[in-house]
Amino acid sequence: MGLASSLSPLVVLALLCLAFPAHARDWFVRAGAVGGDGSREKPFRDPFQAITEAIRVTGGFGTRPAQVRDNTVLFVWNRSRPHDGSTSTGSGLALTGNAPAVVEGNVFQYIDNFAVRADSRLNEVVLTNNAFFRNWAAFRSTQGMPPPTVDEKSMQLLADLPFKKAEGNVVADGGFDIDPAFYASWFARTSQLTSLFTPEEWSQVAPRQMGGEPAKPGVGRALDWKAAAKLFPKNARVKGARPKPLETGSDR
Repeated sequence: MGLASSLSPLVVLALLCLAFPAHARDWFVRAGAVGGDGSREKPFRDPFQAITEAIRVTGGFGTRPAQVRDNTVLFVWNRSRPHDGSTSTGSGLALTGNAPAVVEGNVFQYIDNFAVRADSRLNEVVLTNNAFFRNWAAFRSTQGMPPPTVDEKSMQLLADLPFKKAEGNVVADGGFDIDPAFYASWFARTSQLTSLFTPEEWSQVAPRQMGGEPAKPGVGRALDWKAAAKLFPKNARVKGARPKPLETGSDR
């Protein structure tokens, strides 16, 4: 999971820890490499260096709007600069190349930097009925200086940006049944890294104490894809990926 076409429709059921660029190319990795660019001649030392965001939409003037609807995007990591907003790496959705897009009904949660980052002209972007929770920022546009940035405490500012349409976006926990050890590891690492949320706010989403040794801070820990595929939101206020019956009557 994680690979998505740069044209509509775009569907990501649940993305945990790894975010793959939508465009295809080969990356080369060799342990101990220094100063690499991912090429065969200068490989990366770590595969995480090739990973930037969960979904990337690219396009240009005159392209049809990409449809980014009803996705759940969770735990997109930035290995070196999490929760500081100084880099786009570790973002949920990137709209690049003046690509028009409809971003509707998605859940963006536990993302290290920007849930949605737009290089596109905002008058070509529809942002409606999305849910955001415990991301460093819900939205950033590169069109402006300083770059307009909206976090979950300033969602009203979306109305001040020149979107084609922006409404119904909320701050809400999707209510996922996440593996307790996985979540505890993420919490131990992330809650120490940002002052964006107060200690009280972090305590509201703290993992339950299970006894034994405290969880060790983790980053980039992979979750089995079968477990990820079961992460449907339980909160009726949000949309995101949901199971749908097939014609045979089974669920998917």
